[in-house]
Amino acid sequence: MALCLFLVGTEEKMSNIIFGKYSGLIYGGLSILGMVLIYILLTRILQNYSKKHCDRQDALLTCVRYWQYIYIFIAVVVCMTAFSGEMEALGISMAFMGSILGWMLSAPIRNMAGWLFLIISKPLKVTDRIIIAGYTGDVVDVNMNFIVLDQVGGTTVGEERSGRGIHVPTSFLFGYTIQNYSMKLPSDIVDKKYLLDEVLVRITYNSDWDEAEKILIESAREVTADIISDTGEEPYIRAEFFPSGVFMRIRYNVSPTDRQRVWSEIVKKITERIEGSDKVFYCINQANVIVNPSLANGQLPPQSPLWYISEGETK
Repeated sequence: MALCLFLVGTEEKMSNIIFGKYSGLIYGGLSILGMVLIYILLTRILQNYSKKHCDRQDALLTCVRYWQYIYIFIAVVVCMTAFSGEMEALGISMAFMGSILGWMLSAPIRNMAGWLFLIISKPLKVTDRIIIAGYTGDVVDVNMNFIVLDQVGGTTVGEERSGRGIHVPTSFLFGYTIQNYSMKLPSDIVDKKYLLDEVLVRITYNSDWDEAEKILIESAREVTADIISDTGEEPYIRAEFFPSGVFMRIRYNVSPTDRQRVWSEIVKKITERIEGSDKVFYCINQANVIVNPSLANGQLPPQSPLWYISEGETK
């Protein structure tokens, strides 16, 4: 019995000596093995998931490359700490390096998160016309860090391409509202190709309503005939009163990228038809100012035209 206790005690003492002497190598080897296994597993999951949701091979490779750089950096820190044999220092080192990485790579990490959100939820795609962070443009490219827009408008009025490119960070997807002209809504049966637009015309109260409605609808129908045949939806009128007359709005479907041209052609046709009509009249805001010259002393105010003319002579 005493011999057994002696042998057990000796074995424990030897294992403690060996483990204490080579603890750094043991911790380091286990860390390397664990980090390699975790890397293989997570990389495979990332690649499989990205292949299902990402349409572009170059974007997939960029995502995997970013992941590799970050993971290798973390793995090196973990393994170096583990080889020191002090596991207490590992937690402190990881917390410190995590804070440093979070500060140094905050912008790239936010961009990566925005890109992952983009390929998962697909709020926009190339060729869509969007408004984001106050910029309007057609999406021409989407990569890990930027959404590239072909700007619309800018220093010019309207919605025509200006020829300027805009790089919008993908992290903006989290901080700004996105207006997508072409986004398919849950209520849409097919992908949306057109949006609703309108031309506003002011007419007088005594204009012929039926004639004005005919002019507006025929003008819009001529310009958007191909869209009407595609959608089966005719232009229509919405009207409202304002203090000097009637607002008549002709509403029609139009392609988001062709909005300015269609709008301009409809305005031209409406103008030609109203000029040739004797039943429809434009409403022009007017103000009549009446000056009362009767003052207590009988003198005319300087603003009155009669102040300059006395007995047929100009003063």
